[in-house]
Amino acid sequence: MGPPRFYDPLTVGMLYLERAALVAGEAAALRAAQRVREAREDRERIAAFGGTCVIESRPGEGARAILDVPLMPMMPPVTVAQAPETVPPENPSDSR
Repeated sequence: MGPPRFYDPLTVGMLYLERAALVAGEAAALRAAQRVREAREDRERIAAFGGTCVIESRPGEGARAILDVPLMPMMPPVTVAQAPETVPPENPSDSR
């Protein structure tokens, strides 16, 4: 099996921000060609997570990488219609 069709040795050093559709298309073609079962039929599971990676560099201080990864599942944003009603304080003198 050779490299995927989107691999180009002349562009290896270039930064691509979005190639998801190209990679997904190649994955679908490979799955069909190699007769790979769909994920819902597979008993092995892997996890993928999203996060932010920032690389900073300052003269004389070297470089550092900051990896910000959520540790808990993210909740969808709450809309006004879903937000709980405001509960008045138990002691009226506490209201400000």
